[in-house]
Amino acid sequence: MKILIVDNRPVFRTGIRYILKKQFSSPEFMEADTLAAFCEACPDDVPDMAILGQDACFLLHDFQAIGHFRKSYPGTGLIVLYKSWDIESIRQSFEAGADGYLFENTSPEEWTECTGKVAAGRKYVPGIVLEEILNHHLRKEYMTLSKDMMLSNRQLEVARLLNQGMTISGIAGSLGKKVSSISTIKARMFKKLNISSLVELKEALEVYENGLPAPGRAEDIPDSPHG
Repeated sequence: MKILIVDNRPVFRTGIRYILKKQFSSPEFMEADTLAAFCEACPDDVPDMAILGQDACFLLHDFQAIGHFRKSYPGTGLIVLYKSWDIESIRQSFEAGADGYLFENTSPEEWTECTGKVAAGRKYVPGIVLEEILNHHLRKEYMTLSKDMMLSNRQLEVARLLNQGMTISGIAGSLGKKVSSISTIKARMFKKLNISSLVELKEALEVYENGLPAPGRAEDIPDSPHG
């Protein structure tokens, strides 16, 4: 297996070689300080795997360089190294053509896992990154769900008054609204709370007011054109 290591730190490259020699049988290493230097010195050499680290043209998240490498070497397993990370850089790296994503200070065991998967034609992202991506996705899903579940100020007010035992007509008189308008607000509020009767309202309202969605952040739904 031909393995290209692009990094301007000889000691760092030595460490990578040491790990990969223990993993692969008789690997052939190619090294360069920069990606441009490798392309100029070895234009006809095609690595089976490439590890692009510091000063490999994309240290400052130059995703176009990753894309250029992928076009030049479409069959090469490509691992990119970063000192730090964020979800957007990971997304752009893989869209540009990366197969694996590692931190510079990753453990030898994780190096072995990553290079093994990439050599087998698979993708690799560290577990801690996958966990954060999942959390990020769940947070977005929760925000969308919470927005759909939030009661408007008026809906919350009507829910509280109903919970206190007031009737629809009593609430309408108290708020200066039409009975039909209060009935509409009640129906929408019941739908958001996923309940069907006043018996369920007490518990549902308690759960809602002790939960994360805060009242007053959703836009009020107009009661009626004339309410």
